[in-house]
Amino acid sequence: MGTSTPWSGGSSGMKEPQPAIWAFDDEGLLRPTEFHYSGTQDSDFTDKDFEFIATFKGQLALRGLTNIFGLARYPGDDFDGSCEFTQGRANINLQPKDYPETLQAFSTIWFFSEPLWKRGCFCKCKEISRGHPHTGHRGGKQREGSSVGNLGRWME
Repeated sequence: MGTSTPWSGGSSGMKEPQPAIWAFDDEGLLRPTEFHYSGTQDSDFTDKDFEFIATFKGQLALRGLTNIFGLARYPGDDFDGSCEFTQGRANINLQPKDYPETLQAFSTIWFFSEPLWKRGCFCKCKEISRGHPHTGHRGGKQREGSSVGNLGRWME
């Protein structure tokens, strides 16, 4: 998993942390906002990746969602999902097997990969639970059938 706590990495023979989540800034540039560590380094973006990013950004802009959605690194077909919560400045991610029975959360990441679809894989945030220290994940109540709820429909 990853962390949002500042970390310089690259020490004691370790490689630099890599971007895991990107968001568009106020100038429309895609910037990394969260990082992960792996001894195996990800490949650079390809021309095909840049074409997808441009199309994705255009679709978000058409729907007024540029400040809502971004991109996440594909975690691999064996990923089971996660739930993120914040304590102080640290974001903590739980695996589904560690979710408390009383967890009240909503989906925050959707994966467009058949192995993950078939398992019903998604990431959650416990924003709607008591004690959640921040807001702003979403602009208002999500409605069934909204463009936010049907992201995949317009990305086809």
